[in-house]
Amino acid sequence: MRWSSGRGSRPRHALLDDVAVAGHPQGIGCQVQADATGLTAASGMWVAGNVADVIAGVMQSASSGVTAAAAINADLTAEDTARAVAASRA
Repeated sequence: MRWSSGRGSRPRHALLDDVAVAGHPQGIGCQVQADATGLTAASGMWVAGNVADVIAGVMQSASSGVTAAAAINADLTAEDTARAVAASRA
């Protein structure tokens, strides 16, 4: 997903075309801009690990994956609940 150059690594995948990619504050690479749960500006897209934080180690990456998974689950549950309520009112 990333390639290295003299100026750090940059995301290289079509899935990332619609999200904001910014340089790391320390100038060591690029990462996708996301909120604390990994939610990006692209609807329905979460990121985790080194895509969200270019300097994240293995444990931080795993932890952000768990956080993103919980947020995705909550989002899907809310969507299912809204559909069920709408169907029951129809």
